[in-house]
Order: sequence, then structure tokens, then C-alpha cells
Amino acid sequence: ALPAVKVSTASRTSTALGATISAPPPPVSASGTPQGTPAAPARGAGRRGAAIWTGVAAVAVVGALLAARSVSRDRPQVAPAPSSSAAPRAITLGDLPPPPSTVPQARAEYAAGLQLLRDDSYLRASRHFEKAAELDPTMAQAHLRIATMGTSLGGERIRAELEKAIELRGQLDERDRALLDAIEPSLGRTTPDDALELARLRAAHERFPLDEEFLMHLAGLSVDDPVRGPALARQALELDPKDAASWEFLGRSLALAGDPVEGRRALEHCAAVSEESSDCYIWLAKLDASAGRCADMEQDARREADSDGAGNFALATAFLALGRPEALVRETLGRGLASEPVEARPTRQAMEEARLAIVAGRFDAALARLTEASQATAADPLTTRELSSYGPMLALRVDVLRETGVEPGARATARGLTDRLDLLTRGVHGSIGDMGNYWWVVRAAGLPLDPGRREWTDAQARSGRLAVITWTQAWALPATTKDEALAALDGDASVALPRGGEWMKWRFDGDAATGHVFALAERYEEAVPFLRRAVDNCFLREHPIAHVRASQDLGLALEHTGDATGACEAYRKVVSHWGHATPRSITAEAARQGMKRLACAP
Repeated sequence: ALPAVKVSTASRTSTALGATISAPPPPVSASGTPQGTPAAPARGAGRRGAAIWTGVAAVAVVGALLAARSVSRDRPQVAPAPSSSAAPRAITLGDLPPPPSTVPQARAEYAAGLQLLRDDSYLRASRHFEKAAELDPTMAQAHLRIATMGTSLGGERIRAELEKAIELRGQLDERDRALLDAIEPSLGRTTPDDALELARLRAAHERFPLDEEFLMHLAGLSVDDPVRGPALARQALELDPKDAASWEFLGRSLALAGDPVEGRRALEHCAAVSEESSDCYIWLAKLDASAGRCADMEQDARREADSDGAGNFALATAFLALGRPEALVRETLGRGLASEPVEARPTRQAMEEARLAIVAGRFDAALARLTEASQATAADPLTTRELSSYGPMLALRVDVLRETGVEPGARATARGLTDRLDLLTRGVHGSIGDMGNYWWVVRAAGLPLDPGRREWTDAQARSGRLAVITWTQAWALPATTKDEALAALDGDASVALPRGGEWMKWRFDGDAATGHVFALAERYEEAVPFLRRAVDNCFLREHPIAHVRASQDLGLALEHTGDATGACEAYRKVVSHWGHATPRSITAEAARQGMKRLACAP
């Protein structure tokens, strides 16, 4: 069992929760904007397959009175109208009535899933909801929860579950129908409409002001908003101070807002309030990894793995960063793969093998594994329709081919992806199915970026996306020449530089791309801080090409700023990974030339 307050490792101090977290939050309007502050544009999706739910201090007495519950079939409803006979009280996930079902075990599985949601253990929760739907296929609430979770499903399968919930919506009370209507624009369409989802969630929150789930949907979608993100999370914690998921959102919001110390405190409290939480440790591990504390990341990943086998992926990441034997990394990845759905394992295993091969410079083996991943994906007609399934393996192949100097092959592979973009189902903002991840592939295909890029960035700005992610994806990552780098830094792009906490959004490493742009622009002194963070983080397994190339860029920047010793060290790191690459590595050749210029020791 977890202690009341998580004890930190020696390299990071965990103190009692400070005033920043424990103080009562400012009043927040129904739109999520703290009263007395200017309204900010809505922010985009936080995690879809990580937390989007609920739960700082004591249950607050706020807002309108909650009505007596009415009945929809045999299920009580949470009614939106006020009632003079009922005291105002929060409605937490633990308060929601059980769904109607003639299968007692299905009801038990559903209840277990709801508890795990409150515990911030989403993968495990989704398995219980899937089991409930298997035991009782007519349980509309189970299908609704599966769609909302979506952690192990592709977009097509999420939509299939959502469609089942829609077909069975007669079972749903008014409150659950509002939830179904709210998530449909984001999860039920081939091109998600996050703005409409936000509008519907705000309307639902107005109707059910004490319902934590709607509030935490809003908090999750606003996790990268420095004003509304923390405010919404704190408001939700007033409703349920023991909701681990809400502590997670507060921690991530604070870290993204530039306060990693308070962010860590919230995440540690997230872990302390629930023995069953795994997701709190996911984000503690990411926070440690982004700061280069790989030993601390290992400890967090071990705690995650204690609750969920998927934590072994983070543990393998820590092992690789710490220089542990490859055999140990592989065994740990195998344990992670065992937790994956059976149908997803072949593709995931091939992708993991490809990344390990890239780390060691076995590019020919990596290309072979990527072919296997493509074949495994093609065997499932649903996944081949999705950018989240089809995109990452082709994008990685483009990068490997460019690294080995096979530019025509890289261009052809990139065109294979761009030619299908209009046919592929997009993912929610921040996911690997988001178009933002692939603007650099459009550039690699030799296609013009604008006007498509400009339209996309304008849409991101209107919806209030985290500006640094938009800038990195649309401007920094596609830059391959000095002129493009200067345009990204000095042109009409809305420049927003990373501050180091962007990993808390989900999958994002802006430091390597930003440092590379500064180096391309020959602004070497400005490149160094970003490149140091990129080289020092623990994400070598997840982003092997960007990580090793960042060492080459750092060597070049340090060489031009007069730090020959540091430059030699950075160049040697590149050669240690790719000095004996098969086939050749362009980056390793450049690193060797740098070592020769500086007369570096081998």
C-alpha cells in the first residue's frame, strides 16, 4: 500500500503539498475561465487513452442543488434540475448508479472499471469495461465507456463501440446521453471536431454543475492551458479530493505551465491517494525522463509496472537510457507486449524491434522490421484506414532511409503516406493520428507545405492549441535548409520555443527539433540549451533518430561556441551508436569529420 505521502528518491525531494496546490482555487465560470481573468481560447485534447476524468480539499458546497433522481428503465438518473429537498453534493464516479443488466457479473465488471477510472488506472479500467460488454452486449454504458477510454483501440473500433452505444441509447439516462453527445464530435468522426466537443461539454457541465466527469473532461481537454487547465483541475478536486485522475491533470497542467516543482507534488499526491493507480506513475516517469533523471524514471516505471504490465515499456526506456544490457531491455519489452491485446502485438513488437535496431545502427534490420510492421497492419482492414496505425511506421521508414542516404527511397515512401492522407482517419489532437505529426513527411515527399500548413496552424491558433507544439510541428520539424530554419525563427511563423515540460502533453519532443533549427540557422549559442536537454533526456528508445542526431547538432554547436571538449564528447556519442552502422550513417560520418577537425580522442 502507498503511504499517505509518497516518499521521494534521494535525487528529488517530496515535500508536503504547498499552498500552490492546497489553497482553494479561484472561482471558475461554467466555461472553465477563472472569474476576474480574461477569457482564453479553448485548449485541445489532453489524453485520449490516458486520463480525462476527475477528483483538492473537501467536497465543496457550490452551485445549484442537485435534483432527486428519476428512473430510466430500471436505472436511476442524475437529473439536472435543482431540488429543494436535497442538499447540494458532488456526484463522483463512485456515486454513479449501476447500469441496467440481467447479468450480475457484467454489472460487477462495470463497477470495477469505474473504480479504476477514479484510481487513474485507465488501461485496467478499459479491460473491465470490455469484459462487461462481452458478458452483456446490450449494456449501453459499457460500450460508451469503451469508446471513451479507447486506450487499446484504433479509431475505427472506437467508432464501432460508440455506434453500439448510440444504438442502445434508450438505456441511457439524461446524464449519460449528454456524455455520449459530448464525446461524439471527437471520437465518432473520421476528422475529429474538438471545438464542438468542448462546446457540448461546457453545455453538459452547465446542466450538471456538480458532476465531476464533465468537469474533468473539460480539464483534460484544457491540460495545456496555463490558466484554465489548473483551475479546472482544482475545481474538480473540490468535488472529489480522492480522485487520483484529477491530481494527475493538475500535475500535468502545472508542469506544462512552467511549474514542474508543483507539478511533481500534484503527481506524487496522485500516486498517494490510490493504491491502484498506474497512470500517475506514467507521468512521473515522463517528468523524470524529460529532466534526464533516468534512475528516478526507473523507480516510477517499476511502480507503474506493479499495477499494469504496460509499465514495462517505460521501464525498458529507462533501462536503455541507463545503459543496461540489451537482453534486459528486450525481456522487459516482452513483458510489456504480453499486456497488449493479442491482435496488436505483431505490429507493436515489430516497431519495438525496429527502434532497438536503430539505436544500434542496424538500419537494414530496422527496415526489415518496419516491413513486418506494415504487413501486420495490412492484415487488419480497420487499422489500415487510420493515420495512427499507418503513419508512424512509414514516417520512421522515411527517417531511416534519409539517415542512410537513400533520398529517392525516402521521398517515395513519404509520397506513399501523403497520397493516402485524405483517405485516412485522423486522431484527436495530441495523438499519433494528429496531422501535426506529419508535416515534416509532407516536406520529405517534396510537396509544398502551404497553403495546407497555414490553414492547419490557423485552425490550431483558433482552438487555443499549445503554441509551442504547433510551431514545432509546422515549422521546426520540416526545416532542412538554412533558409527554412530562418523562416521558422524569423519569418511569419508564430515562434514559441519549448520550455522543457512539453512531454506532459503526451508524445512530444520539441527540444531536438528546436535545437536543430537554431543550428541550421547558424545561431549556435541559442541552440545549445535545447540540444543539451534533448541529449540528456531518457527517451532514446522512443525517439532514437532524433536523440542521436541531437548529439551531432550539439557537437556542432559546441564546436562553434568554443567548447572543444564538450563537442568531442557529443561527437563520440554519435559514433558509439552509429559508427559501425549498416548501411552507412550520414550523421555518424558528419560526427567523425567533427572529431577530425578537433583532433578528438577516439
